[in-house]
Amino acid sequence: MKQGLILKFCLLAFLLVSVIGCGGGTTIILPPEEAKVVQTTTGIPAEYEAINNNPDIIEGKGSKISRDMQIAVNKANLQAASEIANFMNSKAVSLRESITREDVDNEDFESMYKETMSQAASQVVQGAKETFRKIIPEGDKYRAYVILQIPIGTANKAVLQSLKRNEEIWRMFKDSEQVKEMERKVKEFEESQKQG
Repeated sequence: MKQGLILKFCLLAFLLVSVIGCGGGTTIILPPEEAKVVQTTTGIPAEYEAINNNPDIIEGKGSKISRDMQIAVNKANLQAASEIANFMNSKAVSLRESITREDVDNEDFESMYKETMSQAASQVVQGAKETFRKIIPEGDKYRAYVILQIPIGTANKAVLQSLKRNEEIWRMFKDSEQVKEMERKVKEFEESQKQG
């Protein structure tokens, strides 16, 4: 079962790299004479170092180096996507812990739940947008800095949709406080999208 999840994650990562690697945010390439300063931590872009204080945004950051510029970008995108997937995993664990009924402590339920949340995480990662990209030459290599973001409302909506697709899973979670709070936040998010 773990091998299946690992295989799905690898497939998702490959798809993500393929999709995001084809375009996205602004790319900035510094000329080599400016890039020599980058050997210290002061060369890290301020946008990349900034802390996301917006609770309505899930953010993943990636920074990777390679001799090939596109490979550096792809690897940085994969690292950023992995951060978002880790956030979704912790959300799944938290949601699972919110219900402690005896009728859900079985292998079939756990398997269905993991599959359901894996689908939600996949949907969220695929929906993340590249909001920042900077490529800096470092000697004969390139360092890529990437930031991916997705609104928390979109992530919550994906989780709810995945839960509702499986009647047995939905029956277990629909009355939990966490799911009710998620539904409220999704409704607020959708209303804000209509207004703005």
